Amino acid sequence: MVVTGASGAGKSSLLRAGLWPALAQGKLSEQARQWPRGVLDRPTSAPLERLATLLAGLAGLEVTSVLRQLADHPEQCHLLVRQAVEADAVRRGLSGREAAASRLLLVIDQFEEVFTGVDSSAAVSSEGQAAALIAALHAAATRPCGPEQIPAALVVLAVRGDYIDRCAGFRLLAPALAQPFIVGPMNEPELRLAITGPAAEAGLELEAGLADDILAELRQGPGEPLAGTLPLLSQAMLTIWEHREGIRLTRRGYGRTGGVRQAVAASADAAYRELDEDAKAAARRLFHQLTTVTSDGIPARRAVPRAVLGIGGDDGSLAPEDPGPGLVGHVSGVARVLEVFTKRRLLVVDRETVQIARDACWWAGLSCEPGWRVIWRVTPDTASCSRMLTTGGAMAGRRAICTGASGWPAFGNWCPAGRPTRTVTLIWRAFPPSSWAPRSPRRLGPRACAGD
Repeated sequence: MVVTGASGAGKSSLLRAGLWPALAQGKLSEQARQWPRGVLDRPTSAPLERLATLLAGLAGLEVTSVLRQLADHPEQCHLLVRQAVEADAVRRGLSGREAAASRLLLVIDQFEEVFTGVDSSAAVSSEGQAAALIAALHAAATRPCGPEQIPAALVVLAVRGDYIDRCAGFRLLAPALAQPFIVGPMNEPELRLAITGPAAEAGLELEAGLADDILAELRQGPGEPLAGTLPLLSQAMLTIWEHREGIRLTRRGYGRTGGVRQAVAASADAAYRELDEDAKAAARRLFHQLTTVTSDGIPARRAVPRAVLGIGGDDGSLAPEDPGPGLVGHVSGVARVLEVFTKRRLLVVDRETVQIARDACWWAGLSCEPGWRVIWRVTPDTASCSRMLTTGGAMAGRRAICTGASGWPAFGNWCPAGRPTRTVTLIWRAFPPSSWAPRSPRRLGPRACAGD
């Protein structure tokens, strides 16, 4: 079975807080209460070794022996799983009939990391390792064996939506991919329940209005789905709990934490620190690509086609021959940025586009970087600039935009050295000529601006 959805949609939460308790309560079947359960979380490298360690622990065998069998004959994994399940049943005192009917529930969380190997401390998994793991899992989930002639395992793969095409390259996954379980973004009532439900279960009280405050900060815009918010909500609730007053979770405690925005900023800072210098340069350029300016002069997220960024459409790999504008020479860095920021739910990548997960992802760590000041300064200065552009300041503003003149503060601090084109583009979008004072001496445009 394949569980898929965007990053941060709640796939892991569904499996750990939904499927696991349901099994323990006998909601899948009464027999399933007794099934052994295992999780391979982030199978970044040596996934067969991870699987061998799990099976060896259940069966009471040496890991090296199990690993050798898996590596040599992954298509016979069902026999190893059956042996492990029955050995575990005997150890727990189950009857022979219960042992024969048992299956292993095996969850592979963040299955996409079989392909990416993003853990910097580990080697990247090869295609051969991925193929061997998939062959082993397929055998365990589909090949009947044992006294009851049933598959030895129920295998659940949780994989990000933008890696479905990569999975489709493996024939053995085709049946599961034909009927995936898709986890969509939670709506506001569901998120409210995610705030109040666990607190009630833990015996905690929420101050009136606290849930409203949290939801207001999570909300992206009118009618916009709340995608990728669960990790942010989880972080926010943890910090609120750390600032609790007895058994009460309070609005005052929420204020002390800095709220969701601070949680995003902390996560973004941590992600940025993981990057080397080439990847940091790619991050600055990538965030520029993913940003636009509204007619009100406010920076906003925008979805950019993967092809524009030089990302292949079929398998998620980068296409060095076609990097996006401004990303030339940073293609490998883009790959690293996408992996690090997507893992932290700061970027959302699907099969067609890439976009910033939340407006709050414009964080202070980038505000002092060359080329980023325009994004960071545009919000507080918008009103001032708008007044000047509509009250006869158009010519002065135009010159300041082009030259980065420090004598006009509203624009002077925006123009990063060596990056005037990007600055002009952003300001031009925010304040088109049609919004300027009618008494401007001549029509202003990019050519006139460049030549002034």
